[in-house]
Amino acid sequence: LQRMTQRHLASAFFEWADTLVARREREEIAAQQQRAWDSKIVKAERFILAMRNRCISGAFICWEGNWQHARGQRRKLQTCLTRMTQRALYSCVSAWVAAVDQLKQQRVIVRR
Repeated sequence: LQRMTQRHLASAFFEWADTLVARREREEIAAQQQRAWDSKIVKAERFILAMRNRCISGAFICWEGNWQHARGQRRKLQTCLTRMTQRALYSCVSAWVAAVDQLKQQRVIVRR
């Protein structure tokens, strides 16, 4: 009777031990799968970050080119406006000088 009880207890113990080993194996497999998944997530995050940085860099380079172009256009426009202003001033001064010369000539004619 004692042997039968021991066998029964031993088989229950061995079943419990097998269940425990199987559970540990399942947990280890699940942990490996989780680590693999986490590794893939980290790679994807790095890839997305690299793409984002590439896009930001491209946008900055494009903005800088546009800014350089606008600065050049602004300089050309400023030069053109300066010349136009100087021409307008010159034409006004020139017209005044011509008017003064004509007035002098008319005074000379009137005095004769």
